[in-house]
Amino acid sequence: MVQSRPNTVNAKRSRLRWLNLLVYLIATGAAAVALTPYARPWWLALREEATLQPELPNPWTFLPLALLVAFSAIIAVSRALAKMPPARVAVMVLYLGTSVALIGHILSPTVAPTPNPAVAYRETAKALESLESFLSEKWQSTGRYPIDDKPLTRALADRTSPWRSHGRQLPFRIVTEARYGPRLESRPGDMPGTIYYSVQDDGQRYWLTALVLVGAPTGRLAFLHDGEDQPLVITRGAVQGHN
Repeated sequence: MVQSRPNTVNAKRSRLRWLNLLVYLIATGAAAVALTPYARPWWLALREEATLQPELPNPWTFLPLALLVAFSAIIAVSRALAKMPPARVAVMVLYLGTSVALIGHILSPTVAPTPNPAVAYRETAKALESLESFLSEKWQSTGRYPIDDKPLTRALADRTSPWRSHGRQLPFRIVTEARYGPRLESRPGDMPGTIYYSVQDDGQRYWLTALVLVGAPTGRLAFLHDGEDQPLVITRGAVQGHN
Protein backbone atom coordinates (compact mmCIF):
# COMPACT_ATOMS: atom_id res chain seq x y z
CA MET A 1 0.00 0.00 0.00
CA VAL A 2 2.82 2.39 0.85
CA GLN A 3 4.55 1.80 -2.50
CA SER A 4 1.36 2.24 -4.55
CA ARG A 5 0.63 5.70 -3.11
CA PRO A 6 3.29 7.55 -5.19
CA ASN A 7 1.97 5.88 -8.34
CA THR A 8 -1.57 6.96 -7.45
CA VAL A 9 -0.42 10.51 -6.81
CA ASN A 10 1.50 10.60 -10.10
CA ALA A 11 -1.52 9.27 -11.97
CA LYS A 12 -3.73 11.99 -10.48
CA ARG A 13 -1.17 14.64 -11.35
CA SER A 14 -1.00 13.33 -14.90
CA ARG A 15 -4.78 13.43 -15.25
CA LEU A 16 -4.88 16.95 -13.81
CA ARG A 17 -2.13 18.05 -16.15
CA TRP A 18 -4.05 16.83 -19.19
CA LEU A 19 -7.25 18.33 -17.83
CA ASN A 20 -5.47 21.66 -17.44
CA LEU A 21 -4.14 21.30 -20.98
CA LEU A 22 -7.69 20.75 -22.25
CA VAL A 23 -8.96 23.81 -20.38
CA TYR A 24 -6.25 26.05 -21.79
CA LEU A 25 -6.71 24.66 -25.30
CA ILE A 26 -10.41 25.45 -25.06
CA ALA A 27 -9.54 28.96 -23.88
CA THR A 28 -7.11 29.34 -26.77
CA GLY A 29 -9.70 28.16 -29.29
CA ALA A 30 -12.43 30.41 -27.89
CA ALA A 31 -10.13 33.44 -27.97
CA ALA A 32 -9.03 32.60 -31.52
CA VAL A 33 -12.65 32.33 -32.70
CA ALA A 34 -13.45 35.68 -31.06
CA LEU A 35 -10.34 37.20 -32.61
CA THR A 36 -10.98 36.15 -36.22
CA PRO A 37 -13.61 38.71 -37.33
CA TYR A 38 -11.54 41.55 -35.84
CA ALA A 39 -8.16 40.46 -37.15
CA ARG A 40 -9.25 39.54 -40.71
CA PRO A 41 -9.88 43.15 -41.87
CA TRP A 42 -6.44 44.16 -40.60
CA TRP A 43 -4.85 41.16 -42.30
CA LEU A 44 -6.53 42.08 -45.60
CA ALA A 45 -5.52 45.72 -45.20
CA LEU A 46 -1.87 44.71 -44.78
CA ARG A 47 -1.87 42.07 -47.52
CA GLU A 48 -4.09 43.53 -50.25
CA GLU A 49 -3.40 46.65 -52.29
CA ALA A 50 -7.11 47.53 -52.52
CA THR A 51 -10.15 46.23 -50.64
CA LEU A 52 -13.84 46.91 -50.24
CA GLN A 53 -14.33 46.88 -46.49
CA PRO A 54 -15.55 49.14 -43.70
CA GLU A 55 -13.38 51.13 -41.32
CA LEU A 56 -10.85 48.93 -39.56
CA PRO A 57 -11.90 47.63 -36.11
CA ASN A 58 -10.68 49.26 -32.92
CA PRO A 59 -7.20 47.79 -32.14
CA TRP A 60 -8.16 47.61 -28.45
CA THR A 61 -10.66 44.94 -29.46
CA PHE A 62 -8.40 42.46 -31.16
CA LEU A 63 -4.93 43.07 -29.70
CA PRO A 64 -5.92 41.85 -26.22
CA LEU A 65 -7.58 38.85 -27.83
CA ALA A 66 -4.38 38.15 -29.75
CA LEU A 67 -2.40 38.31 -26.51
CA LEU A 68 -4.94 36.02 -24.88
CA VAL A 69 -4.50 33.49 -27.69
CA ALA A 70 -0.71 33.65 -27.37
CA PHE A 71 -0.67 33.36 -23.57
CA SER A 72 -3.21 30.53 -23.59
CA ALA A 73 -1.21 28.62 -26.19
CA ILE A 74 2.04 29.08 -24.26
CA ILE A 75 0.45 27.90 -21.03
CA ALA A 76 -1.15 24.93 -22.80
CA VAL A 77 2.21 23.84 -24.21
CA SER A 78 3.85 24.33 -20.83
CA ARG A 79 1.23 22.12 -19.21
CA ALA A 80 1.70 19.47 -21.85
CA LEU A 81 5.44 19.46 -21.26
CA ALA A 82 4.95 19.38 -17.49
CA LYS A 83 6.76 22.69 -17.22
CA MET A 84 3.88 24.25 -15.38
CA PRO A 85 3.99 27.93 -14.43
CA PRO A 86 2.60 28.80 -11.02
CA ALA A 87 -1.16 28.41 -11.02
CA ARG A 88 -1.68 31.97 -9.83
CA VAL A 89 0.30 33.36 -12.76
CA ALA A 90 -1.68 31.27 -15.25
CA VAL A 91 -5.01 32.33 -13.77
CA MET A 92 -3.91 35.97 -13.63
CA VAL A 93 -2.90 35.93 -17.29
CA LEU A 94 -6.22 34.44 -18.37
CA TYR A 95 -8.30 36.79 -16.22
CA LEU A 96 -6.29 39.83 -17.29
CA GLY A 97 -6.47 38.95 -20.97
CA THR A 98 -10.18 38.19 -20.80
CA SER A 99 -10.94 41.41 -18.90
CA VAL A 100 -9.05 43.62 -21.35
CA ALA A 101 -10.65 41.81 -24.28
CA LEU A 102 -14.10 42.43 -22.83
CA ILE A 103 -13.29 46.10 -22.34
CA GLY A 104 -12.18 46.28 -25.96
CA HIS A 105 -15.37 44.56 -27.03
CA ILE A 106 -17.41 47.18 -25.17
CA LEU A 107 -15.46 49.96 -26.90
CA SER A 108 -16.07 48.38 -30.30
CA PRO A 109 -18.79 45.76 -29.81
CA THR A 110 -19.33 44.74 -33.42
CA VAL A 111 -17.41 44.40 -36.64
CA ALA A 112 -19.07 46.33 -39.44
CA PRO A 113 -20.14 44.04 -42.28
CA THR A 114 -18.38 44.16 -45.63
CA PRO A 115 -20.17 46.66 -47.88
CA ASN A 116 -22.27 45.28 -50.72
CA PRO A 117 -20.37 45.63 -54.04
CA ALA A 118 -23.59 46.82 -55.70
CA VAL A 119 -23.68 49.77 -53.30
CA ALA A 120 -20.06 50.58 -54.14
CA TYR A 121 -20.88 50.51 -57.85
CA ARG A 122 -23.82 52.87 -57.30
CA GLU A 123 -21.56 55.28 -55.40
CA THR A 124 -19.15 55.27 -58.34
CA ALA A 125 -22.00 55.80 -60.79
CA LYS A 126 -23.21 58.77 -58.69
CA ALA A 127 -19.72 60.26 -58.90
CA LEU A 128 -19.88 59.99 -62.70
CA GLU A 129 -23.33 61.59 -62.69
CA SER A 130 -21.97 64.48 -60.61
CA LEU A 131 -19.20 65.00 -63.14
CA GLU A 132 -21.71 64.79 -65.97
CA SER A 133 -23.78 67.60 -64.41
CA PHE A 134 -20.66 69.67 -63.74
CA LEU A 135 -19.43 69.29 -67.34
CA SER A 136 -22.87 70.19 -68.67
CA GLU A 137 -22.76 73.45 -66.67
CA LYS A 138 -19.27 74.16 -67.99
CA TRP A 139 -20.45 73.65 -71.55
CA GLN A 140 -23.39 75.99 -71.08
CA SER A 141 -21.23 78.72 -69.57
CA THR A 142 -18.09 78.47 -71.74
CA GLY A 143 -19.06 76.47 -74.82
CA ARG A 144 -16.36 73.88 -74.19
CA TYR A 145 -15.32 71.21 -71.71
CA PRO A 146 -12.30 71.55 -69.37
CA ILE A 147 -9.06 70.10 -70.69
CA ASP A 148 -7.41 69.57 -67.29
CA ASP A 149 -8.47 67.60 -64.22
CA LYS A 150 -8.40 70.35 -61.56
CA PRO A 151 -12.02 71.54 -62.03
CA LEU A 152 -13.27 67.93 -62.01
CA THR A 153 -11.26 67.12 -58.89
CA ARG A 154 -12.83 70.08 -57.11
CA ALA A 155 -16.27 68.93 -58.25
CA LEU A 156 -15.74 65.63 -56.41
CA ALA A 157 -14.00 67.12 -53.36
CA ASP A 158 -16.85 66.07 -51.06
CA ARG A 159 -16.91 62.45 -52.25
CA THR A 160 -14.70 59.51 -51.29
CA SER A 161 -14.68 56.17 -53.00
CA PRO A 162 -15.88 53.08 -51.08
CA TRP A 163 -12.51 51.35 -51.47
CA ARG A 164 -9.50 51.33 -49.17
CA SER A 165 -5.79 50.78 -49.68
CA HIS A 166 -3.98 49.36 -46.64
CA GLY A 167 -6.78 50.68 -44.43
CA ARG A 168 -6.74 54.19 -45.96
CA GLN A 169 -9.86 55.50 -47.69
CA LEU A 170 -9.20 56.01 -51.40
CA PRO A 171 -10.45 59.22 -53.05
CA PHE A 172 -12.03 59.39 -56.46
CA ARG A 173 -9.03 60.25 -58.61
CA ILE A 174 -9.41 62.01 -61.95
CA VAL A 175 -7.00 61.13 -64.77
CA THR A 176 -7.27 63.49 -67.74
CA GLU A 177 -6.11 62.46 -71.20
CA ALA A 178 -6.22 64.33 -74.49
CA ARG A 179 -7.64 61.66 -76.79
CA TYR A 180 -10.58 60.82 -78.99
CA GLY A 181 -12.61 58.02 -77.45
CA PRO A 182 -12.91 56.50 -73.99
CA ARG A 183 -10.13 54.72 -72.13
CA LEU A 184 -11.14 51.08 -71.70
CA GLU A 185 -7.82 49.72 -70.43
CA SER A 186 -6.51 50.48 -66.96
CA ARG A 187 -3.05 51.93 -66.53
CA PRO A 188 -0.44 50.19 -64.34
CA GLY A 189 -0.76 51.25 -60.72
CA ASP A 190 -4.25 52.73 -60.99
CA MET A 191 -6.62 51.87 -58.16
CA PRO A 192 -10.39 51.41 -57.90
CA GLY A 193 -12.06 54.79 -57.79
CA THR A 194 -9.93 56.10 -60.68
CA ILE A 195 -12.05 58.03 -63.18
CA TYR A 196 -10.66 58.50 -66.68
CA TYR A 197 -11.63 61.78 -68.31
CA SER A 198 -10.80 61.64 -72.01
CA VAL A 199 -11.31 64.95 -73.80
CA GLN A 200 -10.61 66.25 -77.29
CA ASP A 201 -7.90 68.86 -77.68
CA ASP A 202 -10.50 71.48 -78.63
CA GLY A 203 -12.66 70.66 -75.59
CA GLN A 204 -15.70 69.85 -77.71
CA ARG A 205 -16.26 66.29 -76.57
CA TYR A 206 -15.43 64.11 -73.58
CA TRP A 207 -15.70 60.52 -72.36
CA LEU A 208 -15.84 59.27 -68.75
CA THR A 209 -15.04 55.74 -67.53
CA ALA A 210 -14.30 54.46 -64.02
CA LEU A 211 -12.38 51.63 -62.37
CA VAL A 212 -14.00 49.49 -59.67
CA LEU A 213 -13.10 46.38 -57.70
CA VAL A 214 -15.16 43.35 -58.72
CA GLY A 215 -15.71 41.32 -55.54
CA ALA A 216 -15.68 41.91 -51.80
CA PRO A 217 -13.69 42.41 -49.73
CA THR A 218 -11.03 41.70 -52.38
CA GLY A 219 -11.30 41.09 -56.08
CA ARG A 220 -10.05 42.09 -59.52
CA LEU A 221 -9.82 45.51 -61.06
CA ALA A 222 -12.39 46.21 -63.80
CA PHE A 223 -14.32 49.03 -65.42
CA LEU A 224 -17.72 49.99 -64.08
CA HIS A 225 -20.30 48.26 -66.25
CA ASP A 226 -23.75 49.23 -67.38
CA GLY A 227 -26.81 47.00 -67.10
CA GLU A 228 -25.82 45.04 -70.22
CA ASP A 229 -22.40 44.00 -68.92
CA GLN A 230 -20.65 46.58 -71.07
CA PRO A 231 -18.17 49.18 -69.79
CA LEU A 232 -20.12 52.27 -68.77
CA VAL A 233 -19.08 55.28 -70.85
CA ILE A 234 -20.53 58.76 -70.38
CA THR A 235 -19.95 61.05 -73.32
CA ARG A 236 -21.37 64.50 -73.83
CA GLY A 237 -23.83 63.72 -71.05
CA ALA A 238 -25.14 60.59 -72.82
CA VAL A 239 -24.56 57.09 -71.43
CA GLN A 240 -23.33 54.57 -73.98
CA GLY A 241 -21.94 51.04 -73.88
CA HIS A 242 -18.70 50.28 -75.67
CA ASN A 243 -16.73 47.09 -76.24
